[in-house]
Amino acid sequence: NVNDFLKLGRQFEDVGVSAYLGAAPLIASKTYLAAAGAILATEAQHSGQVRLGCIWNGVTSPAVDSLDVPPTQSKPFDVDKNGLSIPRTTSQVLAIVYGGGSCSGGFFPAGMNGTIICQ
Repeated sequence: NVNDFLKLGRQFEDVGVSAYLGAAPLIASKTYLAAAGAILATEAQHSGQVRLGCIWNGVTSPAVDSLDVPPTQSKPFDVDKNGLSIPRTTSQVLAIVYGGGSCSGGFFPAGMNGTIICQ
């Protein structure tokens, strides 16, 4: 239903924004950094629209971690005291997408490929 879509969509989009922001300093290639920046901008637009949809429809969703601030009328955006998006480290993102597991689970029951150190 629409409310569940908004609830989960808000969490996915906000984690996506913070994941791209957190990864930006790790990208050495200017070509890849430009592509990641474009994706980050798109994810931020999605996040803003979904957060607005949550507010308009009175949909609340639980925080996914201690950095997450679900949208409210008085704080519609997930930003720090300077109005900037909050980055997440790779480990913080994986803890969310693994559903709290450290090496696998959630959306990736077999874990991820590549060189990823489990914590």
